[in-house]
Amino acid sequence: EGLREFKGISRVSIVPDDQARLGVLPGQSVIKVDSRSQPLINLFPRANGNNLGDGTAEFTGTTNRVARNDFFTIRFDHNLSKSDVLTARYLFDDSDQVLPRNFPEFFNQAANRKQTFTISERKIFSPNVVNELRFGFNRATPAELVPETSSPVQLIAGRQLGEITVSGLTEVGTDRTNPKMFFLNDFQFSNDLSVVFDRHHLKIGGLFERFHYNGNSETRTRGQLRFSSLEDLLKFKAQDLQGASTDSDFIRGFRQSLFALYIQDDFRFNSR
Repeated sequence: EGLREFKGISRVSIVPDDQARLGVLPGQSVIKVDSRSQPLINLFPRANGNNLGDGTAEFTGTTNRVARNDFFTIRFDHNLSKSDVLTARYLFDDSDQVLPRNFPEFFNQAANRKQTFTISERKIFSPNVVNELRFGFNRATPAELVPETSSPVQLIAGRQLGEITVSGLTEVGTDRTNPKMFFLNDFQFSNDLSVVFDRHHLKIGGLFERFHYNGNSETRTRGQLRFSSLEDLLKFKAQDLQGASTDSDFIRGFRQSLFALYIQDDFRFNSR
């Protein structure tokens, strides 16, 4: 099975109006725009909507949300004997999708590949005794990535453009909390025994599950430059620059084992 989706997602954002880009704000004398501010101002697209009267205006942009998904499953059944059945199944699911953000130029890309394999044996020892042994393996690799931009602006040397945050404006630039990449392996072993005698239906089983979970989740590696107001942006009076240090470690690995046992007895008091 395959899916292809092409859908335009519109977003309304707040950007500096044309007068503010020249240093003209309502009720104030003309501001000389700092040369360091100009590349940051140029990151905001030109307004194409309502002027809000405070030096800002609306911008409506459309991002093409392109999605792809490919999926297939295979199942295999084999009778080892009249009372013994072997079943195996494999599932594969691969997908990626554009994730629109505030402006069309700055979007994220999601991707995930999931695989599942299961094999089980169902053995009938007698009309009253049935056992099922099962092994399962699951793997998933979800990721949310930040595509490279065409902007030459760097907030941290040697890194792609980060995020510019100005109070009263919509954040512009790349997502400061990404990229994220994860890797999950899940191994499962289980056994279920069913016994019927007299007025009892007894079920006994157990499970062992082992998780391998690795993750790499970056935050602010490209920097986040913050300004308290549009006026401060024009004057390049930065509030602060936040960024991860070069020795930051974003990689984590988790391991976990799960054990479970159960016993259940369904007792029939009479025929009703």
